Amino acid sequence: MTTAIMQPTYLPWAGYFNLIHRAERFVFLNDVKFEKSSWQTRNRILLQGRVHFITAPTSGSRKQLICEVLLAKGDFRSKHQRLLEQAYAKHPHGPELLEVVLPVLSDPCLEKLQDLSMQLILALCRALGVTSEFFRSSELAPEGERSARLVSLLRKFGERDYLSPPGSADYIAEDGLLEPAGVRVEYQHFEPLPYPQRAATSFEPRLSIVDVVANLGFELGKQYVTQALEPSSLRELAARPSLAGPGGSGLRVEP
Repeated sequence: MTTAIMQPTYLPWAGYFNLIHRAERFVFLNDVKFEKSSWQTRNRILLQGRVHFITAPTSGSRKQLICEVLLAKGDFRSKHQRLLEQAYAKHPHGPELLEVVLPVLSDPCLEKLQDLSMQLILALCRALGVTSEFFRSSELAPEGERSARLVSLLRKFGERDYLSPPGSADYIAEDGLLEPAGVRVEYQHFEPLPYPQRAATSFEPRLSIVDVVANLGFELGKQYVTQALEPSSLRELAARPSLAGPGGSGLRVEP
């Protein structure tokens, strides 16, 4: 079995779901240092054709572990609901996206950042048909830092095949611990194809998965995430007038 290990992030981009899809086992790395100004707390959406950050507010010290971080008190949940409705309710598949995301977002029982992020990820995985076996690193009691921690987690499963996000390549090479430990490392390669984005004048890549689903739907969204979607299908979608925003013709996807 192949294992992937990644910090839980807030409404992550399509590449995160591709990583989940390609791994039979996925570990949420939630017992490492919290980074407030990172994808752990925020992501990007399109609002009226422009990039807009959506950020989950947190409380407490910056020295916390991810698994310890509480969401800030206040009405950010309703604000995020209204923001997503404003951004995507009129998109071709906006209503089906909101039907999946908003109930999780509004759940007051999800008081920790990690729990809200994980439940959103799992709900979107179910809707996309993306499957894996999920674990939390905090429940596995790994040892060490950086690559040593990865090796420790992989040994918990007796695993030698590790699928790594490309951003980890430098520190894995610098540490030089995985190969001596007998771990076979494969680096993920996910290059997002341009897809028609309602009201956009040019394609904006690497937005939250919610943008992909609002424009393509869950069925085509799964094909997009799993890299099974042909560019010709996206060109056909781009020609449909329903993707045009007010006063615009919609994004043209070049061959």
